[in-house]
Amino acid sequence: MSTLENDWRGLVPEGRSLALWAVVINTELLLVLLYLLLLPGAATDAFLLAFPFIWLNVAAWVLLRVRPAPAADRRRYLAAAVAVGYGLLLGYVGGVFGTGGAGTGLRVVLAAPPGFAPSFVYSGTTLAVVFTPWKVAGYLALSYLVYVTVVDASGGSPAAWSASSRV
Repeated sequence: MSTLENDWRGLVPEGRSLALWAVVINTELLLVLLYLLLLPGAATDAFLLAFPFIWLNVAAWVLLRVRPAPAADRRRYLAAAVAVGYGLLLGYVGGVFGTGGAGTGLRVVLAAPPGFAPSFVYSGTTLAVVFTPWKVAGYLALSYLVYVTVVDASGGSPAAWSASSRV
């Protein structure tokens, strides 16, 4: 019975973490309420209003809590190259940037739900960029998770196992 109690205790967050998340979530709720009150005809779909905050909160949690294992420089550089490539692929496929725009220059979008705004939209003749906070934060977190995974996985390769078994 004590093992089960210990398992449950590990799942309960610390008081400081609970207080921090309470502040974060209440701030997000306040931003949504201000958006709904200040913009006439604002979007009221609950999913649309919650979606960006889910991505932003998970991204913050990942960047604050996940740490890669200690590794040699070569493994870290390899992992960084893979993660940057993955991030660029996500950004391109996800519409953060692309080739060929209308050439309208830089615009700031403020009249959108919190998490979608403020968005920065740049359209040049050869490059178009749409910087949406939730999407960029989410893609950075996913790329960071790929980095951590590659660092961890490269340390557990069969070549490393055979080298350590000789010692």
